[in-house]
Amino acid sequence: MTLHIFNPSHDEALAAHTAHYCPSRPARQLAHALAELPLQWAAEGDVCLRLPASGGTEGAEVPDWTAVERIEPWGWDRHIVGLLRRLGAPERLLPSDERLCALRRMSSRETGVRWAEGLRVDDLPGVVKPRAVFCTSTAAAVEAARAMDGRAMVKLPWSCSGRGVWPFADDAACRRRIDKAVRLQGGVEVQARCEGLLDAPPATHLARLCGESRVPALRNGARNPH
Repeated sequence: MTLHIFNPSHDEALAAHTAHYCPSRPARQLAHALAELPLQWAAEGDVCLRLPASGGTEGAEVPDWTAVERIEPWGWDRHIVGLLRRLGAPERLLPSDERLCALRRMSSRETGVRWAEGLRVDDLPGVVKPRAVFCTSTAAAVEAARAMDGRAMVKLPWSCSGRGVWPFADDAACRRRIDKAVRLQGGVEVQARCEGLLDAPPATHLARLCGESRVPALRNGARNPH
């Protein structure tokens, strides 16, 4: 039996990189309201863990760990591992910290920028190679954005959709925000802006699938935290 966990706070948790972290309120609400979302792709006999809206473990229904053969969260991070340990999950079902660090590196926009540099798109009609650079200082980020005529987006290495992404502005406020990102997350991605054609946030499709009454974070106007 596989235990599925919908933890939409995953990207937030990657940025925090600690088990001692409390997800944002919209993330906690979505995790609780859409706990059974993984049943859309789960195998017969699999179960889902409903995370309390409080973000803690009190009130969570602890599964029979002897029957669990595998755990599949929305994403592995130190926060979800810490939560599962508090619920009594055996170590055989949990990834090592070394693996967690490797997954975090692969999830970073720094890795995405590096991989994008090697993309070959000549034979892929309609595919545009992103113009982006990862900067580890505010001065480098400002220089990169200016090289894009100021039409650039600044992106945190780990962030939820709609959060941690903002248009570059050559002013003190933007520099302060980049300074903070460099200090807390080690750098930022600077990407040339493209003309928008379509907004298709996953939250919109989740609301249609589950009904907006099941998704209080959407009904109250909060952004999807994943």
